[in-house]
Amino acid sequence: MFRRRNQVGVCLMALGGIAVGLGLLNAQQRVGTLNPEVLLPVNAVLYVKADGALLHEEKWRETAAYDALVKSGLYDVLKEAVVDTVEQLGQRGQAGEAWKAFEHVRNNGVSFAAALANQPDGAPSPWAILVVHEAGGYDNRLSELLAGTGERELQFDVEKIGNRTVHRKMIPDTPGVEVAFWTEGPHLVLVGGMGAVDAAIAVADGDVAGIRSGTAWASYSDWGDAQATFDATSVFWFDFKAVREMFGGMPLPLPGSDPQNPKRVSDALEVLGLATLDGIVSRSGYKGRALWSESHIVTGGERRGLLKLLDQEPFTLDDLPPLPQNLTGLYATRFDCGAAWDVLTDVARDVEQFIGLGGPESQVDQFLGMADEALGISIRDDLLAALGSLSCVYGDGSQGILGFGGALTVSVEDPSRLRATLRNLLGSAQRELQREDVPFRVRSIERRGREVVLLEIAEGAFSPALCIDGEWMCIGLDAQSVDAFLLRRDGDLPTWEPSPEAEEALAAVPQEIIGLSMTDPRPAIRSLMSMAPMLVGFAEAGARASGELPPGFEWPLSASDLPPAELVVAPLFPNVTVATVDETGVHYTSRVALPAFPMFGGADGATTIATTGVLVALLLPAVQSARSAARRTQSANNLKQIALALHNHHDVYRALPRGTIENDDLEPDERLSWFVSILPFVEQQALQREIDSETGWEADANRQALMSRIDVLMNPGVSDAGDSGYAPTHYVGIAGLGEDGPTLPLRDPKAGMFGYNRATSFRDVTDGLSNTLMTSEASDDFGPWGAGGNATIRPFTTKPYINGPDGIGGPYPGGCNMGLGDGAVRFISEDIDPSVIEAMTTINGRERVDF
Repeated sequence: MFRRRNQVGVCLMALGGIAVGLGLLNAQQRVGTLNPEVLLPVNAVLYVKADGALLHEEKWRETAAYDALVKSGLYDVLKEAVVDTVEQLGQRGQAGEAWKAFEHVRNNGVSFAAALANQPDGAPSPWAILVVHEAGGYDNRLSELLAGTGERELQFDVEKIGNRTVHRKMIPDTPGVEVAFWTEGPHLVLVGGMGAVDAAIAVADGDVAGIRSGTAWASYSDWGDAQATFDATSVFWFDFKAVREMFGGMPLPLPGSDPQNPKRVSDALEVLGLATLDGIVSRSGYKGRALWSESHIVTGGERRGLLKLLDQEPFTLDDLPPLPQNLTGLYATRFDCGAAWDVLTDVARDVEQFIGLGGPESQVDQFLGMADEALGISIRDDLLAALGSLSCVYGDGSQGILGFGGALTVSVEDPSRLRATLRNLLGSAQRELQREDVPFRVRSIERRGREVVLLEIAEGAFSPALCIDGEWMCIGLDAQSVDAFLLRRDGDLPTWEPSPEAEEALAAVPQEIIGLSMTDPRPAIRSLMSMAPMLVGFAEAGARASGELPPGFEWPLSASDLPPAELVVAPLFPNVTVATVDETGVHYTSRVALPAFPMFGGADGATTIATTGVLVALLLPAVQSARSAARRTQSANNLKQIALALHNHHDVYRALPRGTIENDDLEPDERLSWFVSILPFVEQQALQREIDSETGWEADANRQALMSRIDVLMNPGVSDAGDSGYAPTHYVGIAGLGEDGPTLPLRDPKAGMFGYNRATSFRDVTDGLSNTLMTSEASDDFGPWGAGGNATIRPFTTKPYINGPDGIGGPYPGGCNMGLGDGAVRFISEDIDPSVIEAMTTINGRERVDF
């Protein structure tokens, strides 16, 4: 019962904490002196400080948030409910202490810093310090509370260090990591990390410089002070430059790296384009009636690689498409997808070369080529380059069910090319999904002289629509949203004009931007307040029915206690956040009445959920195709690893492995397979040592080993994981032509790479390794990877050869991956001329291969 009471109290206290945590700050008398920075180290790379309510109480009382949450009485209602619950449950101990601590922190604030200290071996080691302002003397009580839990892990040793009483504990099974806390002047100090206690005390005693004397403090803590027009209550910064300089010289354990001249962290950052990222800084506080924040991604020098993605052309509201008159929310951004594709692919190629994976043909280019082939388009040229760089998502209160309408608009560079690309993608998606019995249909209708494409999902129960009209593409939750967009384009429907409140919000932030978010918290709060009586009743009924409440417990909150919704809503106004970019980095400015989720619609959230649903529905076919392409690429990589293992086996033994491990006492399908022979070459030496090669695959001695899953033998596109207890394989060796292919002698014109009782040398392949099939994906009849016979080698016997009755094929539409003797992997179409497959199957058939 004690545990149940505690859970209820904690849950209700958390509810109150969430509410007040948004800035519901109540006045108390201030005590002590706040100088927490003197306790923070000069080498801090991360710094967070929240001043607390009492330092900015006058400015807080001027905000709309104060009127909405405190002046309305909502804060007091929630606070009294939590306190009443704590008292009824008799938890004046731990729960009461937690509430007291919470109120102390919100009133007085905290400071936090994380630093990197060099250990004796030269390796940087992180440690952190948290200073709870004006909480000095609370360390003994905290120690008592931890001891009262009865948990051994929370028992701290107490030792005197100078005039300090330090509560200290070493963390077991770590290289000297410790946690500790003590009183330092008017503050409570908590530290953690290697050598954290000694490092923190050295700073407090003045033996090591404090954070204010560091370059990071000068660079970040006063960022924007010259232009500051708001009362900052909190600051955060992360000094990436310092981290880069400290770790930059560390060598990276890359394969093939020269020990005398290893590649280092700084080299990796150059490749990624992060060598000029200096840091991140954010300040928040009050500006008149608004809660105000400014955040910055700070860069220095030329931006390359990933940082190049920050360079976007600015836009203004005039560049947006005509917006609905009943606009309920807006998010717009500038992002050049084509340029981003080029940046990301270049970075991927550079990373590939850097880590030593580069070869005659880039794996990145192979993957992109396979993705293009799978989708039937050039992703870069046909899709991304055809799109423009400006996109806008908006909520339309005049459309959709109960006004929960909305649409996504994207600027278009090449309308005709984009139409052809989408027609290709949607047609392929429809065929693929219908093949899998997914109810999805693409249908075209005419609206205002334009083609509107309907995507009918679940037999028309949900029908998003899209239309390309000149320089804009509109994707709506329904045809009416697209139709309304076209009407606004034609001037036949009124468009949005900012209200005085919106104009005031927009005028307060930069006008040339690369990103804009504008939401109104009022609909969401009004809806929540209107539902509050019902929610409170449901909560009480549920808690009582669960038996969590003790007898005689009086529910601390009733619907009648809540203030009218308009008292909370009336002071509020639209929230606006914008992003800008210049030579120093990207900057975000936010002016809000009350923090809110970035949602749109009559209930401020439903439309975003629906819009997201539309976009997900639109992207599902493409995502499914992309996932299929990714699995297909991984499967091809598996075949390449198998081929590499076979070549390594050939280098050692001058031949490929026999199709089955030789054992005259057993039939081929009772023997161990050729996969057992290549285990050392796929990093499974230990597993091979567990196998008794003198017995068959079903022998008791081998059962445990053959139950081990080997990822490289598993096709990611196949869901079959085996039902016999043995781990399966989804790949097979090619064993010639005809039902007797696996038993044919080496010189037979129909013999293939594998046979049950023979080993093939590369010099036996007179047709050429690049023209001869060695391995393939399997399409069915999967068996254990350790089993000889049809489970692991198969001949071609019956047309169609690919995805036919022989079980040679794959799960990917149109064909399968097959490995050639030279180690290359190709995707072979299921419509390939059977004579070509026959020619590629034999090792010395003297046929001409043209594919």
